[in-house]
Amino acid sequence: TPMPAETSINYRQSEPDLLAGQLMGVSYSGFREGQHPDRGSGAVNPSIREISEDLDGEYQFNTAISELMKLSNVMAEHLEAASAPVAKEALHTLLVLLAPFAPHLAEELWLRLGANPDNNCSIHAQSWPQPDPAALVRETIDLVIQVKGKMRGSLAVPANADKATLEQLALNSEIAEKWLEGKPPSRVIVVPGKLVNLVP
Repeated sequence: TPMPAETSINYRQSEPDLLAGQLMGVSYSGFREGQHPDRGSGAVNPSIREISEDLDGEYQFNTAISELMKLSNVMAEHLEAASAPVAKEALHTLLVLLAPFAPHLAEELWLRLGANPDNNCSIHAQSWPQPDPAALVRETIDLVIQVKGKMRGSLAVPANADKATLEQLALNSEIAEKWLEGKPPSRVIVVPGKLVNLVP
């Protein structure tokens, strides 16, 4: 049975249009001129690093695509507040990272962002982005809190906190209070930068 006219879909036209709208349908205002795309989101440079590592040596396509999805979601939240140059740089980076996985779609969206098809400006001729080391330095990290080996929550903690500080922050958290029921743990395992495991 043919679909009713009002619900029929031309997938060849609608998919690029939909994705282009998601990437480009934003108002560019709010950030100062020249502000780095990571300001306010902190996602672009870590994504470049993670996806580059996933494509180096043993290919990890699943985690690379997961990272692309996370970056896309973060950009959807933050691009509305970005100036046009900042938003365009972030979108260019996203599409270059996407190109190995969806070459035709990435090329289509690249052209829609203003590349000149008659000037050898294919997305596949672009240099692979390199992360800015300074932008990868974080003041805080999310520390996973485990109780008896099971994740029970996370805390935002200083990125340079030592093991003793991380242990104290974990023990004083509401997570510890809830899951330890006021009793001190028999053992505390600290993995700096990643997790604290409280063993009752």
